[in-house]
Amino acid sequence: MRLLRLLLCGLCILVLLLAAFPAHFSAKAAPRNAVPSDVCSLLTADQLKKTLGVTFDAPQKSVFPAVYMGQSDGTQCNYEAGRTGVRFIFYSDHSAAEAKQTFTSLIGFFPAKSKPSGIGDDAYLDSDHALHVLKGNYRFFISVSGPSSLSDATAEKDEEDLAKAVAAQL
Repeated sequence: MRLLRLLLCGLCILVLLLAAFPAHFSAKAAPRNAVPSDVCSLLTADQLKKTLGVTFDAPQKSVFPAVYMGQSDGTQCNYEAGRTGVRFIFYSDHSAAEAKQTFTSLIGFFPAKSKPSGIGDDAYLDSDHALHVLKGNYRFFISVSGPSSLSDATAEKDEEDLAKAVAAQL
C-alpha cells in the first residue's frame, strides 16, 4: 500500500510539472516562416516562368562561401533557360543584427545604384544591375542575365518581382 501511494504521488508530481512547464516538455514547432531545407525551392521554376516567360531547367545548386570568417556559407542556385540565366544566392545569418551589418558592409564592395522599396527590410540594385535584399536574418542576391535584347531596366524589374516572391516566403 505504501509503495502504491509513493507511485501515485510521483505520478501526480510529474503531471503537475508537465502542466506548469508545457513548453519545456513539448516538441518545438518549426518557426512560422522557416527556410526550407532546399533553399532553391524559394525561387521556383513556375515563378521564373511567370516572371521571365521562359521555361528553366532545374537549378544547379552549390555552396557559396561566407562573406566573413565565422559566418555561415550560403547557397547558390543557378537557373538556365537557353541564353537566359538567373543567379540566386541565399544566406541565413546567425541574427538580424549580423545580417544587417553584413548587408551594409557589402554596399562598399557592390555600390548601390538605386534602392527599390517594398522588398524585405532593405534592398538595393548594385552598379552591375543585381539586386541585394535583407529580410530579418536572411540576405539574398538575384541577378538576371540574358540576350542583349533584355534591357537593364527589364532585368531589374524582373529581379524585383522575383525578390518580392522570395521575401514573401521568409
